[in-house]
Amino acid sequence: MTEQDIVIKTKIFRINNNFIQQRCVRIAEAIAFKSGTIENPAKIVISVLPNGKESYFLKPGKETLRTKPNIHDMFPNVGSNNQSETDGYTFEIMWEYLIKISIINQITFKLHFPRKLTLV
Repeated sequence: MTEQDIVIKTKIFRINNNFIQQRCVRIAEAIAFKSGTIENPAKIVISVLPNGKESYFLKPGKETLRTKPNIHDMFPNVGSNNQSETDGYTFEIMWEYLIKISIINQITFKLHFPRKLTLV
């Protein structure tokens, strides 16, 4: 078992070959996103939410300025009208919110759907 398996494996999700393949595709896609400059980063819109807010990345991110740069760094955002509501959030903070949402939804599913559900 790799370190990645330990980090991702939870009671509601098990890593499998399909997940690994999809993850590799998404990583390649993100690396290929057009990059701007720190002063004028490229905005890559991932989705537009029903309320009109966008989820998007700004590329490059600040880690490209490090002594040992992360040349693929991006800055995650959610907002509208070129105003980020998540300015200053890191990927870690974003993932924390996503994990909390998935836990809340799992509990909601159990309350409303007592039979076993298959989460994909």
